[in-house]
Amino acid sequence: QRARSSGVGPLQVVQLCQNLLRQFDAEESRLEGVGGGVETDGGTLAVEPLKVQLARRYIHESQFEAAQRLLEKLQTDREIDPATLNQLTEELADRQRKKRVEDLLRLAQDLVQHREFQMAQEHYQEVLQLDPGNLEAARGFLELDRQRATVQEEAAIREQLREAESLLVAGDFGQSESRILEILARWPDSTEARHLLERCRSAKERAEQDARETFHQRISGLEQLLETGRFLETGRLIY
Repeated sequence: QRARSSGVGPLQVVQLCQNLLRQFDAEESRLEGVGGGVETDGGTLAVEPLKVQLARRYIHESQFEAAQRLLEKLQTDREIDPATLNQLTEELADRQRKKRVEDLLRLAQDLVQHREFQMAQEHYQEVLQLDPGNLEAARGFLELDRQRATVQEEAAIREQLREAESLLVAGDFGQSESRILEILARWPDSTEARHLLERCRSAKERAEQDARETFHQRISGLEQLLETGRFLETGRLIY
């Protein structure tokens, strides 16, 4: 205060303030680069109070708790311009809001990837409450709807595949194949359906081959019975 009253230059006053803050164990890293000023309407460089500069630094570095504590202390500081204090308070609130929006968007995207759709939706809704025009949240809702539709389709495919496999196990190859072809008509990229169709057709081919072999064996047996005159025994092979 004496230095200011005696006409000492503003930079020397700032240096004195820096030394004073260091004596009270202020974070020296926060003091690097302070001593700057703000341009006034008259074009002159006015040095801001060091506490104001420190508050700006806290806000810029997203040290919101430290900035909040400092601004609360400045409320009773008569040397601080109330307009500057209001501006810093608004800037802090804006930076906190933007940081919250960024965090919510990142969390919502992670939740969508893990198919936690309800929680993701709640995060996107909170983003739009904080920032109604946020395009990323709007796109997130579209992606959320797409992912939900994909999950529903996958569930429908699995259910129909289970039914087709049950028919296959029961030996109803025709019905099983028809059901699988219906699935592929709707979801042509379904790898599971294609594999099941291969299984069904292979099983059907083996069953038909077994039936042909059985038929030929019976015909051969009938011929032998007829050649040897054992006509009464032919009924056993026929029926």
